[in-house]
Order: sequence, then C-alpha cells, then structure tokens
Amino acid sequence: MRFTRISVDPLQMGGVPCIRHLRIPVATVVTMVSEGMSTREILDAYPDLQPDDIREALQFAAEAVKERELPLVDKPGAMATTYVAMESLGCELHSGTNGKEPEA
Repeated sequence: MRFTRISVDPLQMGGVPCIRHLRIPVATVVTMVSEGMSTREILDAYPDLQPDDIREALQFAAEAVKERELPLVDKPGAMATTYVAMESLGCELHSGTNGKEPEA
C-alpha cells in the first residue's frame, strides 16, 4: 500500500512518521483514536488535519504492526520473559503453552 499522507523525513522530528510534513506524529493520532477520541475531537485539537489523515494514520499503524518480524524463542526462559512483558502491557495471552516453557 502506498501512503500519500504519511511523511518520513530524517530532518523532521528525527524521522518519526508524521502526517503530511505537519510535525504531527502518526503515533499521536493513533493514540488519540485508541483513547476514544472522535474524529471531530481530533480535528478540533489539530485543525490542520483532515479526516483522511486520521484514516491513513490508522492504516499506516496497522501495516507497521503487520510487517513486524518477531524473534524466534531459542533460549531457556525467553518465552516466560516475553509473556511477562506482554502481560505488563496489558496484552491477553493466547497460546497452547499457557505461558509456560515447552518441555525439551
């Protein structure tokens, strides 16, 4: 997918993905949506934004998460550490191992 409303410029905001070079990070918009703000509330907070900016920010975030590579677990205790980290972020854990190391 091509993102026409997302800019990444190493000389602006340290290369953080922003909306149309406006110095409004994609993460800021996604956070506002995740906190339950309506499109109207977001547009009121950032008058330079347009409704399509919000939609594309969400699409960009979804694509970024989808493309992430996760490391393989190859060390004893690594899975338990991963599960503790996920739980601390409030993630629900769904796996056949119930958060336990597989038996060797």
